[in-house]
Amino acid sequence: MSAETEFPISYLDWLSGEEFVEGIGFPGKIVLGDSLEEVEERIGSGLIDPDLADRTLYAGPWVLALRGTESVEGISLLGDGAPELASGVRLGDSLAQVVECYGEAKRQEVRSGRFRVAYPLLGVEVLLDEGVVEAVTVRAPKEALARGELSPNGKRRVYRTLCNMAGCEGEIPAKEREVLEHYRARFEIPSVEATEIEAQALKGEGIKVGKLKAERSVLMKGLIAVAAADGVLSKPERKRLTTFAKAVGLAPEKLEAELDQQIPSSESAAPLPSPTTSEPEVPLEVRSLFGGLTPALGHLVLLGAVGADFVQVDTFGLEPQGGFRGFALVPQGKHRLVIKEGDFKLERWLDFAPGEVHVLRYEGRELSPADPEASERYVQLASSGAMSLALVLYPVTLRGHWHELTRFIPPGPLSSPRTEEDPPGESRLERALLGTHGGDAESFLGELSASFLQGYLAGGEDAWARYVHLLQASYHCGESLPQDHVELFVQLVQLLIEQHTELPDAFFGADSAVAFGSGYLAEDLVDTEVPELVKAGRSFAAFRAERHA
Repeated sequence: MSAETEFPISYLDWLSGEEFVEGIGFPGKIVLGDSLEEVEERIGSGLIDPDLADRTLYAGPWVLALRGTESVEGISLLGDGAPELASGVRLGDSLAQVVECYGEAKRQEVRSGRFRVAYPLLGVEVLLDEGVVEAVTVRAPKEALARGELSPNGKRRVYRTLCNMAGCEGEIPAKEREVLEHYRARFEIPSVEATEIEAQALKGEGIKVGKLKAERSVLMKGLIAVAAADGVLSKPERKRLTTFAKAVGLAPEKLEAELDQQIPSSESAAPLPSPTTSEPEVPLEVRSLFGGLTPALGHLVLLGAVGADFVQVDTFGLEPQGGFRGFALVPQGKHRLVIKEGDFKLERWLDFAPGEVHVLRYEGRELSPADPEASERYVQLASSGAMSLALVLYPVTLRGHWHELTRFIPPGPLSSPRTEEDPPGESRLERALLGTHGGDAESFLGELSASFLQGYLAGGEDAWARYVHLLQASYHCGESLPQDHVELFVQLVQLLIEQHTELPDAFFGADSAVAFGSGYLAEDLVDTEVPELVKAGRSFAAFRAERHA
């Protein structure tokens, strides 16, 4: 691919002038975690180079490089007009200019006349054709260090040393083994090979410290994680940590500072320091979903869930892999946790206060709070950021949507769906709103929200029947009731749009109880001639024309 390669015009129109946010992407356009298939539908096809199997490259005023095989795992930019991520090379530069900018590096031939030069510590990879820069992918240096750009040999060196630390007292305890399994999965080391490496490490064979700064950084973080696994620093662990810190050039005072954040400085099982109250850095697009205000985000720590087949928080689910310990940056409010194991399914609703950390243990197909000692330890680790590698980021694109679906539901257990009739009244909506809920708008919207989630997500028949009843009652509201409850109906329209966006197309067929009569709500609100209601009615009419068709 060259700088003159054709690229979709939608790529230029779509991204031109947009701000690139490092580590996130283009908020509102393309961010980490997006499906590559959806990206291709939005901006067209790029070049998937067989020699760079996890890269999709777009040439234009800059190179847009998307990393990942199914979803976007990384976004890089470089080229004329691109934001400055590193002082660097541009398309069309010569090899001499590359070397002048970044220094000499090992060249790997891709095919005749074509080769690449990689600078892992800088997070830069340059692809050249006949000595001319054809494409550049850039990962910000701090991201490269955080991810630990290690060679296969480097990964095995680190893993061997971690095994040596874990077994410094003769055997590897269960908690230390959990940390090792996380690194084994992260480094993609086969289990059989990992067993061989462990045997060598316990004998003290082949223990070496790599020369690259990135490898040494990953090594020390891993060694401290192993030592911190049980919340106590033993004398053998301290001695070995000191030895390795000296080998990698980490000053004693910096080692102590790291240890103070992770584990007690004494040799006894002293309690961990109180969790940090500092708020984690929140991505730009998360703030935008909350009107520019930074929400206090918490964490959901799940112990033992790695043995389950499927774990889901709200509408985001995954198959837990080795090292999985839950979800990070969970916004405040009500959340639904589901764990599946074979035909067994467990569901739990959780309330998150601002910045709260829930620590739960899944064992014997039961979910319960972790014991106080473990809970205190994991609250500290999660709050300090020490568990960032083990916690999956709660999807930024889900935060605003889920907030709208649940914000009217009060804290505490979800009440059982109402099956008895509402008190007498002139219309179904008046009986529900003025009778059952005493005219309390938030109480009414709370029941509408809860019945939708219990009926749709949990498959509750009574809940779904109640939701349809309240929905049809709202569709046939007339004009007078909205005029007396303006804010309620403005919020009602917003809630219905969020709910019906969540529903699949199958819910909007010819006999759809969800779509039937929805036009009356839009008409009645517009006919009130109240500006706020007219705006809400037109908004719902536009949504209905697209979604309820």
